[in-house]
Amino acid sequence: MQDWLFGGLGLQAYPLRELFDSDAARTRQDGANDAVFYSQPRMVQHIDAWARGTMSDWYAAAFAQRDQVLDLMSSWVTHLPLARDDLRVDGLGMNEYELSRNPRLRNYFVHDLNNGPDLPVAGATYDGVVCSVSVEYLADPLAVFASVAAVLRARGSFANAFSNRCFPTKAIALWGQLQPFERMAFVANLYATTGAYGPCFMRSMSGAPRPPEDDYAAQLPDADPVYLVTANTNAPCPQSLA
Repeated sequence: MQDWLFGGLGLQAYPLRELFDSDAARTRQDGANDAVFYSQPRMVQHIDAWARGTMSDWYAAAFAQRDQVLDLMSSWVTHLPLARDDLRVDGLGMNEYELSRNPRLRNYFVHDLNNGPDLPVAGATYDGVVCSVSVEYLADPLAVFASVAAVLRARGSFANAFSNRCFPTKAIALWGQLQPFERMAFVANLYATTGAYGPCFMRSMSGAPRPPEDDYAAQLPDADPVYLVTANTNAPCPQSLA
């Protein structure tokens, strides 16, 4: 029963539009300026090695040779496979020290999306945008999804991958109230509501054994689950999931 409740179904468990559009859904325990919270570098991995590898494998299949990619809400780590060194990667994040230590980034922008959802990029610049384990921190995610569409080239892809770990005080209130598959519905609803993206593709993997070298291997037998929601621009979704 627990596997059924927490690992699947649930897309229609709530009136999604009412929840997603409410101001209360977007409040956060820590409403202070994000620049303060992220001023301290955090040179740590936020998901385990299995989850990182799974995410990288999914991203590897998403891009053509020499695609130009923006790593949205980036840090010292970009969850793109090392084998795809042909990709030209820029990063946008909150901590300059972390971004400067990221070996995958060609260029980077220090920018707070919760202070200004418009991206500091001119025109349709990128073939793809990835956002890894960060969508839950967006106070106005719909505005950011629209801004991402504006910097994507025709048929460009925007991929959001996340797990079950986060900074709870900085995540929007709704995130903590939803089960994993409801979170996928939330993200899919954002794509659909902008009207700038085509049909959404969803994928999830969970239940793998936790890597033995992981810090939580003695307490948690299963690896961190991974969830992916992605869509391309310029082909309208038939309808919102709400």
